[in-house]
Amino acid sequence: MRRKKSKLKLFFISFFIILLFLLLGFIYITFYLSYTSHSDKLKVVTIPKNLNLREISHVLYENDIIRNETLFILATKILNLENKLYPGTYTFKNNLYNYDVLKLISSGEETSIIKVTIREGLTIKQIASLLKNKYNMDSSKFVNLATDEKYIKNTLKLNVNNLEGYLFPNTYIFYEKPDEDDLIRLMVSELKKIFTDSLVEVIHSKKLNIHKVLTMASIVEGEAKIDDERSIIAGVYYNRLKKGMLLEADPTVQYSISDGPRRLFYKDYKTISPYNTYLHPGLPPGPVNNPGKKSIMAAINPSKHSFLYFIADGTGKHIFSNSYQQHIFVKRKIRRNNK
Repeated sequence: MRRKKSKLKLFFISFFIILLFLLLGFIYITFYLSYTSHSDKLKVVTIPKNLNLREISHVLYENDIIRNETLFILATKILNLENKLYPGTYTFKNNLYNYDVLKLISSGEETSIIKVTIREGLTIKQIASLLKNKYNMDSSKFVNLATDEKYIKNTLKLNVNNLEGYLFPNTYIFYEKPDEDDLIRLMVSELKKIFTDSLVEVIHSKKLNIHKVLTMASIVEGEAKIDDERSIIAGVYYNRLKKGMLLEADPTVQYSISDGPRRLFYKDYKTISPYNTYLHPGLPPGPVNNPGKKSIMAAINPSKHSFLYFIADGTGKHIFSNSYQQHIFVKRKIRRNNK
């Protein structure tokens, strides 16, 4: 009898040890089994807004960040992070655990995580100033790289003289503080992702190219405050181009003056600059800021209408007109109402 009890006790101890090892193995595989997936220094992945856990895990799996979607989902649920995963553009190092990935995309307040947010419509110089003031980065180095033609053409493979318009606005998330080169590469890389082969075909079918699209998009970005008006504003400027009219776009004047952006005065519209569309016909030589995706898509797909003029109504919206006479009438009415 004692021998049977002893065997039974030994069986339960062995079973417990095996169970413990299985549990530890499961925890290790689920949380701490690293995944060597890519050889690059960093891999950039964007997690869009409004995705559920399964969709987020699929994005990570498709981009070769995690090895198994089911294990990642399980790890997320065990850590109770299912509703705490943040959308954004992330930079992933190679050889990460599921725990590392979850820590990155769920810990917006982690001190080890650096979030660099660049909003739409900023110029190279404004971005550089922001990076210096908020992130203590070298603004001079950033500007020098963004205007270094050799670096742009040989390293970034862009056939432009400077990166105005090519630095995609977004929130970029890093494990550690990036240098200026890292950030520029990522911003250009994110912009290139927008211009898929099919979208480039559409652009070419409209007798445009990416540089012209970005130039128009930057003007739209400088004018539009409301998303619904972006394509309408783009349509106005394309209508003016078709008629051979001057664009007379204020964002190009802001770019031409040395102390902009600020309130424009009559003398500013006479500023000598190839970017001043009050003096020179057609599009300016290049973008006048760095536009976001919505303005880029508006520049590719403008609204079809007959408007040639628009004016801000004081609420963030604009009033559009077909003729100069109508435009002057609206302008006078707005001025009377604002007295």
